[in-house]
Amino acid sequence: MKRSPTLRLALGLSVTLISVVGYAGYSISQLRSLRDIQSVNMDRSRSETRRLLLLQDRFAMLSMAIRSLLEAPSPPPVLGWEPEYRYLKAEVESRSSPPDRSSIRGTALDGQYKSLWVDFEKSFEIARTGDEGAARDQLRRTLQLREASIRSETTRLLLDSNQGEGNAESSTLRIYGQFLRNSGIFAVGIVAAIGVTSIWLIQFNRRLFEQVAALSKRRSELVRQLISMQENTYRSISRELHDEFGQILTAIGMMLNRADRKAGDLHEVRELVQATLEKVRSLSYALHPVILTEVGLESALDLYITSFGRRTGIEVRYQRPAETRELDATIATHLYRVVQEALNNVAKHSRSRLVAVTLSFPGNSVVLEIRDEGIGFGNVEKVGLGLVSMRERVELVDGSVEFISADPGAVVRVTVPILAGGSVNG
Repeated sequence: MKRSPTLRLALGLSVTLISVVGYAGYSISQLRSLRDIQSVNMDRSRSETRRLLLLQDRFAMLSMAIRSLLEAPSPPPVLGWEPEYRYLKAEVESRSSPPDRSSIRGTALDGQYKSLWVDFEKSFEIARTGDEGAARDQLRRTLQLREASIRSETTRLLLDSNQGEGNAESSTLRIYGQFLRNSGIFAVGIVAAIGVTSIWLIQFNRRLFEQVAALSKRRSELVRQLISMQENTYRSISRELHDEFGQILTAIGMMLNRADRKAGDLHEVRELVQATLEKVRSLSYALHPVILTEVGLESALDLYITSFGRRTGIEVRYQRPAETRELDATIATHLYRVVQEALNNVAKHSRSRLVAVTLSFPGNSVVLEIRDEGIGFGNVEKVGLGLVSMRERVELVDGSVEFISADPGAVVRVTVPILAGGSVNG
């Protein structure tokens, strides 16, 4: 017995799900790395660049203010410039590096600004002693000494910040490219895995359907042989009853008739023999309706329906077709058996007192319909052997059968395709 593919399919599904979950985790980690690079490095570099540009702008304003003070035709006193200096100094210090900055260059720039403030404070102290010339000389030396180094250091920091921003952008592009490459590899792998699994599953299903088709074919052939064997057995028993027992009972009846004229006390024996003869004929007819080959399906159904109504007390209305067509013996036999089985089901299960049987020949097909007014089929999935037998017989002649629950009652509708000569189609 072949093993079920359930375990292998479950294993393949598990591997696929684990791969998807793993790649989802990898994707999340890569996206977090991109977010960190953007939010930490790039944002920090851009913020540093803006801070340095503002610091450079405030220092330029401070330098211009000192030059205006030193180069004016009638320069104001140094101490008169002190409030503007305090304001510009506060602006510069507000743009200075934070105390916890670890950059060596940033620390160096902060040191230069601190030295600048110390030298400017010396200029104000000299001015407070009344020596304006020395105070101005101190301002000039301080500006000449510190301006170039502060500008140079600020420029270097701006370059470092731009380089850091460029590195962050390069890292972002590198991670993004790696993410796209890995995504492509993963997508190809998943598609390949799904493709292999699908191909295997398709091949397995194809083999399975081929096995089912072969089993169905063997089953149909077996049913065909069983029904053929059953019909042959019925025919043989019917012939024996009709030819052997029928002739014996007929001869006994004739002998009793002659004896009855001589002795009147054999009347009851003659009636018993006649009743037995009728039962044997009825049984022979039920096993194999010889009349099918003699008068055709339509007349055979007429005789059987009349007998069924007398036996069961159920009224059966038989509607014969408008035109008569000769049917193949196999089709006629199976349709006759369907009527027998359907009417027996009515008598046993439907509780209907009225049945309508209709036979017609629309186009190149024969349609047989048995309609009652009983309780219906109920759950059609839970059918008995009678319905199964009807379906099998109809399928043997390439026909179709419908079991329809009506309101009230039920309908059995059989459609069998036929050729011009009355044989089964195909």
